[in-house]
Amino acid sequence: MIDSTSSRTLPHIVSLSDYGGASNVTLENGLRACSAKSYTWCGFEYGQEVYGVTEYENFNLNMSRMLATTDDGEAAMIAAGCNYKCTGDSNQACGGSNRILVYGNDG
Repeated sequence: MIDSTSSRTLPHIVSLSDYGGASNVTLENGLRACSAKSYTWCGFEYGQEVYGVTEYENFNLNMSRMLATTDDGEAAMIAAGCNYKCTGDSNQACGGSNRILVYGNDG
């Protein structure tokens, strides 16, 4: 989904200092760090940034940021641009430049 530094999709930056810092970002570490803050939504961006929000906050998740129009005019979830590898696991994608991958976090 498209993200912007002027209007973050998920407003709270999540520290991964207890999980090895920015050089050890994985989906698992990010979700754990979000859980420690009681964030129910967790997002990954730029391969090393993690953001979160609780389900009760009014956060900036809307369909216009999640949808793009394909060549044939149909709406599709944005996956293009989310090609930055997580710094702690190059087999995982952790968003991209102004692209955030958001996960529900129940853990």
